[in-house]
Amino acid sequence: QDMVAHHEQAVLMATLAMDRATPAVHALAQSILVSQSSEIGVMRGWLQLWGAPLVSPKPMAWMADSTDQLHGVTHPDMSQAGAPMPGMASPAELQKLWQARGKPFDILFMQLMTRHHEGGVMMASDVQNSAQLQAVRDTGRGMMFEQAQEIGLMAQLLRADSAAPLPS
Repeated sequence: QDMVAHHEQAVLMATLAMDRATPAVHALAQSILVSQSSEIGVMRGWLQLWGAPLVSPKPMAWMADSTDQLHGVTHPDMSQAGAPMPGMASPAELQKLWQARGKPFDILFMQLMTRHHEGGVMMASDVQNSAQLQAVRDTGRGMMFEQAQEIGLMAQLLRADSAAPLPS
């Protein structure tokens, strides 16, 4: 449920890139749009199969619990149910992205998406370590790998634009 919500924001940002980004970032955003939309479909399919609601009544509660148990540490932003998801862009950041075009869009998109993917990797890592079903663990592992690759690509593209990622 929470990863679907997280992916939905990445899909929103990638959709904005379709008519705002330069060709290099457009191609990256299109890849993110396709892969994360597909993953949303898989996760929603599981939720329907399990008879679970599509939206969590207690967002991020699972990660606070698994983080405490697995790592002996609580992420400050994960210490309570309903805490914000790691890496999510704020409404003000999304508004700024909405208004940007061309190279300024590219830089802000990659900064926000890098931070977003870092949060997604954190969530997927906990899933890989704590999910009961192998298929869910495998999906988490695939998300970690894919998003880590995209983080590396965005770091290279940001350096080429003399820009840096946002703090995590």
